[in-house]
Amino acid sequence: MIQLLRSKSPNYEQCFLDIVNNSPLSISVKVLFKTAQELGKSLSVGAEQQLIPNSKLFNQAKNNWLVRVKKSTQENNLFQEIYLHLILHCLVEFNDNDYSVAHKTIDLMCKTEEGLAAFLKQFFAQKCSDYDHIFNYIEDSEKF
Repeated sequence: MIQLLRSKSPNYEQCFLDIVNNSPLSISVKVLFKTAQELGKSLSVGAEQQLIPNSKLFNQAKNNWLVRVKKSTQENNLFQEIYLHLILHCLVEFNDNDYSVAHKTIDLMCKTEEGLAAFLKQFFAQKCSDYDHIFNYIEDSEKF
């Protein structure tokens, strides 16, 4: 998908929105995260090399994606996403580094055994040094 967007075909902006709006969250988060990284590095990556050089389009896609994450949380299926922790990371980053949204999301998700297991599974897949940022997602560890 990223190669397709880099080709800058005539409809690449609509393709970008379609990916963010319609693909599974674990796929759309990768495309959105890559776009955010490149927009943040606009001084080192020229506009012609950026995945989506249009920050207005990115903001539209980001807001749509945040709505999808909220809906997935409310429907209690966010825990099924392969890149759950990347989604949580972007949830914080795309909300101006406000952890309260991630805290609420994790609290809701971890009320079920499946959600808690999915959240904790990530800890076994990572090195101890990678835990620091993950612990920021937990507002009250005694709940667990």
